[in-house]
Amino acid sequence: MGVMPRPEVRQHMVCDSVFLQGASVQPPPGLLALTLPGGLIVLLRRGLLRELASAAREVTQAAARGGYERDAARYLGPLGRLDTIRGLLGLLGWESQPGEPEPVTVYLDQYRGVLLGAARNEHANQTRRARRACSKQARAKAQASRALLERLLEAIGGTL
Repeated sequence: MGVMPRPEVRQHMVCDSVFLQGASVQPPPGLLALTLPGGLIVLLRRGLLRELASAAREVTQAAARGGYERDAARYLGPLGRLDTIRGLLGLLGWESQPGEPEPVTVYLDQYRGVLLGAARNEHANQTRRARRACSKQARAKAQASRALLERLLEAIGGTL
């Protein structure tokens, strides 16, 4: 189930999964929301969980350099990332369920940064999978996943 856009944003939304049509698509100005298809959600969830672990490590490193009371500003970046990642995982679902997930609409003004990080992270993971694949089928699946993530990055203005 998608998230309903705020009324003041509805007129600026871009239709769903344009980037999945295989054509090279430039994101139009004012792109604020995007509907993520189920297959992409599965990939992004893995990348988001790795991004969550990375942000948690950053909090630990900040704690090692001094306490929160001493330098709260050092915690703002990683804690903000943790909150944003948790919010997006709340929309996409924390755990995989049987079958393909329902598409979910996300606001790019809120989640673009963590979407970029998760897509890049999972792209690197799929690159490793393709390189280490023992079968043509596994390699083809990893390459298809990489292509899907590349189209998402292109659609939201990201690069590898």
